[in-house]
Amino acid sequence: MILGSKHFLRHYFTDYDTPLVLLKSLEKGRNYALLDLAAAIPFVAPMAYTQVAGAQPIPTSGFFNLMYFGVSDADEPVFVAKVRRLIDHHAQLRGCTSITLFKANTKEIEYLLLTSWEKKLDVFASRHMPLVTPVMAYMDRAAAAGGYHEAIYTAVAPNTDNDDDDEEKD
Repeated sequence: MILGSKHFLRHYFTDYDTPLVLLKSLEKGRNYALLDLAAAIPFVAPMAYTQVAGAQPIPTSGFFNLMYFGVSDADEPVFVAKVRRLIDHHAQLRGCTSITLFKANTKEIEYLLLTSWEKKLDVFASRHMPLVTPVMAYMDRAAAAGGYHEAIYTAVAPNTDNDDDDEEKD
């Protein structure tokens, strides 16, 4: 993923022949992100992740929730098992179009849970489901240790000039 302005990120769509998704942050004032689904764009200082588990291919439209969890050595096997259970039963999550767990290729134990959704409301409504609760408990634990970050985006067309046209309705 590359962060930057929409203007800056547009050139990657013409410079590279690889599946790309332009993401607009749902948080005002934040940069855009470019999701490189094939990891084909070379970076000077890449953060590399390895896919651990997933269900359904990552789509090129909709809403995307990225949850970064720092976990301890002791918590790692239990965390991964809880996320795998969530992935195995993701069809119970209304509007969930894909869910993938990645592990950072770093010394610290960090995971990225990437989910995609049909509607913005689905992202938030899912958090209260009993299936998701065991994973959300790690959000609080990771945040207390300074190892949690979350970002929510919506996919937008790279060639539009009016950002208001890019926003999808709930």
